[in-house]
Amino acid sequence: MTHDDHAPEQLARRARELTREDRRSDHRLFWLELLAVLLVAGVLVARWLWLL
Repeated sequence: MTHDDHAPEQLARRARELTREDRRSDHRLFWLELLAVLLVAGVLVARWLWLL
């Protein structure tokens, strides 16, 4: 068995790890974007109420 025999397994494992990291990053980004949208909406509502 040569070193190259393990390359596909290592590549598959690395791809799974990267995919897991991407999902975690996407999940974090989703919450940050949601927080930003809610913050902007809150500011706009407060401004609208202030002008009434």
